[in-house]
Parts: sequence; C-alpha cells; structure tokens
Amino acid sequence: MQEAPGYCLPCDKKVLVRRAGMSERANLFLTLATVGIWLWPWILMTIVTRWRCSECGGRAACIEANEFGYLKLALLLFYLLPLFIWSIYELGRRLLEQ
Repeated sequence: MQEAPGYCLPCDKKVLVRRAGMSERANLFLTLATVGIWLWPWILMTIVTRWRCSECGGRAACIEANEFGYLKLALLLFYLLPLFIWSIYELGRRLLEQ
C-alpha cells in the first residue's frame, strides 16, 4: 500500500491518499533484478491503480512528486530505443535484399 499527500475531489480538501501496490523501491529492485522484464508490469500497475482518499474512499489526486518518474522513463527508453533501432536496421536490410 502506498501513501502520499493528496487532494480528495469529493471531500474538497487535502488528505492522505492511498493506492494498492508495491513500493517504488521494491519495483525498482525487481526491474533491476530481472534485467528490465519487471518494467512493463510496473508501468501497467502505475497506470491502472488509482489514488483513493483515506477518509471517504473517493477518487483523489496525489500531490507529491513521484521520485521514480524520470527513472521509469529512462528505463523504458533504455529498453525501447535499442529495439526501435534494431527494427529499423532489419527493415532496411530486408528492403536492400529485395
């Protein structure tokens, strides 16, 4: 369970917000331990899980900046960029063979 300061829309005030899921540090450890394979489930969980108000359970927004936001983006680019370059190379090679 993750907790952070946030803003509850139904309560119309600043509250503690929560969402299900593992801590960012645990996700980072798993991403590094699995050589990037865990990055995809981590991104999917980040998109799917919603912040909820700790008082009323309504939908809320997290105010706190995500300390691993740029790290997730960098890891994603680190794994996608070589794949993209390889696919362009293969496409060019196949076109030249024809």
